This record gives sequence, C-alpha cells and structure tokens, in this order.
Amino acid sequence: MEAIVLRRELSCAAAPSALFVVLADSDRLYRTLGQPAVLREPIVGEGSARFLLRARTGPKAIPFTELPPQWNVPSLLVSKRVLHQGLVASVATRFTLTPQMQGTKLLIEMQLEPRIPQVGWLIRLYGQGTLWHLARTLLRIDEGLQRGAKTQQRLSSFVEPSLAVAVTKTKAALPTEDQPLVDSLLALLRRTDDLDIDALRLSSLCESLGQGEASVLRLLLLGCAHGLLQPSFDVLCPSCRSPASQHDHLSELSDESFCSLCELRVPVEFASNVEVTFRPALGIRPMSRPIYTSVNPSSSSHVLTQLVLPASSSVQFHVPNEPGEFRLWARGGASGVLKVSTLGPQQASITVTDSIVPATVEVAMGGTLTIEHTTNQARHFKLERTEWNAQRLDGHKLTLQPLFRQLFPSEIPKPSVQLAVPSVALWQCEFASLGELCSALGDAGAFRQLQELQQAVERAVESEQGAVLYSVTSGLSVAFASAESALRAAIAAQRAVMTLRADNPFAHLLGMRLGLFAGAASLVGQDRRLDYFGQTVAICSRLTSEAHAGDILLPSSLLSLCESLPGVKAGPIFSIVGKGLSSAVAVSRLSVEPLT
Repeated sequence: MEAIVLRRELSCAAAPSALFVVLADSDRLYRTLGQPAVLREPIVGEGSARFLLRARTGPKAIPFTELPPQWNVPSLLVSKRVLHQGLVASVATRFTLTPQMQGTKLLIEMQLEPRIPQVGWLIRLYGQGTLWHLARTLLRIDEGLQRGAKTQQRLSSFVEPSLAVAVTKTKAALPTEDQPLVDSLLALLRRTDDLDIDALRLSSLCESLGQGEASVLRLLLLGCAHGLLQPSFDVLCPSCRSPASQHDHLSELSDESFCSLCELRVPVEFASNVEVTFRPALGIRPMSRPIYTSVNPSSSSHVLTQLVLPASSSVQFHVPNEPGEFRLWARGGASGVLKVSTLGPQQASITVTDSIVPATVEVAMGGTLTIEHTTNQARHFKLERTEWNAQRLDGHKLTLQPLFRQLFPSEIPKPSVQLAVPSVALWQCEFASLGELCSALGDAGAFRQLQELQQAVERAVESEQGAVLYSVTSGLSVAFASAESALRAAIAAQRAVMTLRADNPFAHLLGMRLGLFAGAASLVGQDRRLDYFGQTVAICSRLTSEAHAGDILLPSSLLSLCESLPGVKAGPIFSIVGKGLSSAVAVSRLSVEPLT
C-alpha cells in the first residue's frame, strides 16, 4: 500500500547540537505536543519493537508499538509507530539537521501508511495537520531556547494537605537550624519538571540546595521516613544505562533483572549497578513516573549512533569524526570495539550474529563501517561511548548509612537473595577481661563501664561514617565503605579505650581487641537486620579471635595505609592458617599510642 510522504523545512536559530537535544527528549516533546501518557508492556518476540504501548486514557485506546529510534548525533533522528487498529497503520517521522552559518536547517519528513486505501485523502489531511502542529511547536521551542525560556516545562501537582503534613513531620525531626533545608527542598520540588521529579539524584540535589552530601542525604532519609519522599532502587542496564527494573524496597530485589529493551539479563551488583534515586511519596503525588514513549533517546546520551538492522541485511553508517575507542553493541549482548584513528582505513566491515566479528575493527575518522547482519530477526545496533558517570548514590553506600539502618530497620533483602558487594571493610571488636571486671565492680558496675566503652567506640565509628551491624555486650561488628575509614575508626576506638582507662580508675581492667579485614562480601538479611556474609566476614572474625587486647590485627596488605597516621606502629608480619581459612593470611599487629 502506497505511503503518504509529507515534508516541511524549518530555519531554526539553535545550533544542531542544542536542537538535537530537544528532538531526542521524546517524552518531553510528545507531552508538549499534547499526547497522553502511555502504559508500557514488554514484548517477547523476534521483531525489533520491544514494548506494546497503550494510552492511559482507557482500555479503548489503540495499542501500538514503536520501533527502536534511529539516530546519528547531532544530524539525524528517526522514529516510527505501528498502530494495531484504526485507519492509520504506521507513522514515521524523520528529522534531518543541517548546520547553517547561524542556526540549523531542520527538514521534517513524515510518512503515513493508511490501513485502507480509500481513506488515503483523510490520512493526508490528518498528516498535514499533525506536521503543521509539530513544526509550529518546534519553532516555539527554538524561539524559547534563544531567550532561555523553559517552554516545555510542566510542573507537578501535589496533594497539598498530605504535603503539608509530611513537611511538618520532616521539619520536626531536624534541629531548628536545619529546618530551612526542608523549605528549600519543597521549593525545589515545586519547580522541578514532572518528567524529572521521579529520579532525584543526590549529586544534583546537593548542587541545587548548596549543601554537602551528608546533610542532604540526612534530609532525604528523614523525608522518606515521614512521607515526603520515596526511595527507588534502580537496577541499571549496562547497555542502555536506563533502569532494567525499579524497586521501592530492598526486599523486591532479586539476584538479577532483565532489560526488555536490550534483551539482557543484568546480574544485580549492589555497589555498582543499583542506583538509589528519590521521588515524591505516593501519598503526595498519586501519578508517578509518567512516560510518553517506549524509548527516550535523551536517556542514552552515551549512544552516538543507533540503527535498526533488518533481518539478513547490509547497513552502512559513518563513524565519528573524532579519534577514540568506542563500543559496538547489538541487541542481545553481542559487542565489539571500534577504534577511530587518523591512520585507519576509510572503509571496514563487521558481521553481526550472536557475536560481532571481528571483535575489534579500525576505521579512519569520518570513514564508513558496513554491517553485515546475517540473522533472521530485526534488532537495533549501537555505537557507544564507554565513559560512565560515576556520580551516583549506589545501594551499598546507602545501606552503610547509620541513619538508614536506624529509620528503616525492616529494609532487608529477602532470605533467598544475596546482594553482591565487591568490597567492604569490616572490623569486629571484643571487650576483654569481662570476668575480672565483674569480679572487681559487680555486675551493675561492670555493665555501666561497658556501656561507656561501647558508646565511646560507637562515636569513633560514627566519625568515619561507619555502620554498626550488630552490638552485643561483649563487642561490636562494624562496616565501612573503605579500608582507610575502617582503619582510622579502629585507631580512634582504641584511643577512646585508653582515654576511658586513664580517666576512670575503675576502668583499668577494660581492654579491646580488634580484627580488621576488607574484601568482597554479600549483603544479606540476617536476624531481621542487614548483615554481611562470606569469606571476608569469616577472616575478619578469625583475626579478631587472634588479636590481643589493645592492638589491631589487620592484613599486611593494608599496612601502607598506616604510613601517614601518627602514633601507630606495626609489628612483624606473620601468617595465620587453619581454622576456617582457605589459605594463609599475612597479618600484622598495630600498636596504638595516645596522642599528646
């Protein structure tokens, strides 16, 4: 059936790079055009479309699919919708951006396919109206860009009575001097776009509020505890870098997630690919996370080129006009490396099946890469930058916050799930001479001394942002984000014991032995609390049992951290073997002197 092709050319003042950002943000553009939000359902099949979409206007809304958008930054963007019912079978829109001496020449091409030939004239009228509306909207956005106006902004609406209660409760949980921060956060929420408010990131909030990370994170956690905000644990896909799954609670996380867009199984790595974001709580903003399209190219800013490879096809594209190393990737996980250089050949080719052959290919800047796609299903293909923005609050960092553990004690993984953590620093301490202390002071007196000792140790832990995993009469187990923090806290804790012994003659029997180790572990729910499990925990426990009162037993690999610390001396290196250890561990005893 013959398609209807319509064209419109615009002269825009914005540069191609700025205008491409507007076009690539398809959620915002479709919303500005007046299209309704959609519901999205993953599709399992051989076609290139990955989601079935339906407008939120009701069950009678026409279902449709979208082919993965195709683009080449900043010169080309193509999208296509396939409607499952109605007079229009499909609508494809192609934006071509050509730089001018001042601004951009924007060519819009719209292709509509009627389902019934006899209504082609009606579809043409519909297309002309749609194209006129699109062009007028883009010119208005372009004019706003020159003035710095936010012509596409739409603010969120809130349930004001519930919002007022949540704000009051959050303020009451803060010291008087910190309560204005709640007003600043509220003002930020009120001026944040409805499409951005569901993914509030710690780093951007710190910048917007002009506060440090510690104070803003405390504000966010208190806001979550009192119904102002809701955390989200987002498992990020390593390819599209969008959430493969989003969870409101730790108990909803599994060992892996699945990215329907990229057709990838994503192992959950709690400290690397689980990002924690925040959004207004459901009680103050009932409709959350609105979407208007299946895929938003602006969320994949690391992707320079995306193509749809038809089944059994040959496709060409121009590589970037800049030197560097880029990643080639095809849906399903096939990947390779593209090296762009000044001395490479002008043309090269690769074959894409379940893998990319050759795995590494070199092309000159601006040269041509030919893709021989030999499989019988269409899928999308990407050229990506490999850099990754590390300014994220990961799940492990959040669970190390003492305030998180205090406010959300029920936030633990389900029993069958172990959340892998590549590195955590642990130390365990045991208070020595408890029997002698009870004999000298009686049970009540000894208990008071132990309480003072434990509080002093916990203050040392808090000073280095450590998290107390559990506390018993005979000692503590503590976790830190880094071995450096763990060591500083351990030294401070031993000095706290010295100070307590010096200030209180009845505390002369008090002592503390401490073992420290760092390595990979799993975060688990144990005894209804967050804890760690694995070889690192076992080694740390063994080091604690081998420690002497007053010293710190740690692996020799961490001795370099002591070089700049005053009043700390390392003893000879020796090995610990047997009793729960799979291999010998080289260790050293640190003796700590009081600071004068």
